[in-house]
Amino acid sequence: MHKFRTQLLATAATVVALSSAAYAADMPVKAAPPPPVAPVINWTGFYAGLQVGGASFDPSCHSNFFTVDEGFDPCFQDFEGAVHSGSLSSSSVIGGGKIGYDFQFWSHVVAGVVGEFDWTHLKGTSQTTDTFDPGAALTASQEIDWLASARGRLGWAFDNVLFYATGGVAWTEIKSSIAFVPGPDDVVAFSGQNTSHRTGAVAGGGFEYRFTPNVSFVGELLWYGFGTNTASAFCSTCGGTTYSTQFNHQDILTGTLGVNYRF
Repeated sequence: MHKFRTQLLATAATVVALSSAAYAADMPVKAAPPPPVAPVINWTGFYAGLQVGGASFDPSCHSNFFTVDEGFDPCFQDFEGAVHSGSLSSSSVIGGGKIGYDFQFWSHVVAGVVGEFDWTHLKGTSQTTDTFDPGAALTASQEIDWLASARGRLGWAFDNVLFYATGGVAWTEIKSSIAFVPGPDDVVAFSGQNTSHRTGAVAGGGFEYRFTPNVSFVGELLWYGFGTNTASAFCSTCGGTTYSTQFNHQDILTGTLGVNYRF
């Protein structure tokens, strides 16, 4: 009898163990938690930024001086007896700030508007002296100290990287001047300046990289075009003649790097 009970208990223990194993095999296995989803960058919103870089200005000029005294003209440098120095071309540091708004749609397309203001100091002077009249000098010069623009932006976003084209209206102030400093034996002298507030066009492109949700790094190239400008001077000691110089190709190229903060 004792042997029978022992076998019965062993059989029952085996049945319980097998039932537990079968139940465990039928239990659903808990799936591993999914990996965290990286946040999707959205470019919609307001932003403000600062930028710094370089600017270049390379105008040309055409004057009526040569009709009176051939060879003595800062705009024509191939006449015998004239010594030329300087250049209307100039380059400068440029820097300023911007504010704008972007709107993202169709998943990757970003459109927006931006206003920008920059300080610079572009100044070039072309001078001609006469080897036959020592001390006499004729100069033409231009100077630009600031640029402003209101532009549209249209780009394509690859998550946190945006490539865009931009264009719009630009403004600046151009100071143009001409002057004749007489030699010891001259009685002719004149000078004139034209300070002109110009409206022109601006176009270019750039990229923006957001290394945090609110802060981005920006690189941009822009072309500004301001047409032509004229400076005139009345000479009372030379028969009431008005001398003038027309400055052409008043184009400015800028390249800047900056940081934007998005609200």
